[in-house]
Amino acid sequence: MLRSGNEADPQVVVFDTDSRLDYATLSPMLRFTSRRFGFSPYIRLGGEVGYLVSANEHSETYREGGPLELKTDRDVKDQFAETDLALALGVGFELPAGSSSFFAEGRYSFALTRVQADEVETENDAKTRGIYILGGIRF
Repeated sequence: MLRSGNEADPQVVVFDTDSRLDYATLSPMLRFTSRRFGFSPYIRLGGEVGYLVSANEHSETYREGGPLELKTDRDVKDQFAETDLALALGVGFELPAGSSSFFAEGRYSFALTRVQADEVETENDAKTRGIYILGGIRF
């Protein structure tokens, strides 16, 4: 949120902007398993390669305490890098149940590359990160 105003005009103008980036990712991972106590705890290590599917920005401008004056939605995909590379770490366990098994897993990924396109100059070095909680039945 960005605010601007001056002494002659005490009203403050507020610029509120949100960006949404959607990625399709591929996550090749190595799994290290130990069979103990009737279930199998494991650790996953690997990476992620993401492809930017869409990038949209929603902006609102208004005077503080006043009605909405301007609202815009626009495609900003050209301002962001097309691919994203990340490292991923995960832990989980698998519980056998006959010929199937139940599993639960938590994973965290953090980017190695910045989100902005190389042509976009910015003071911050924004990168993606993700938290995944997975569960299911393996058969």
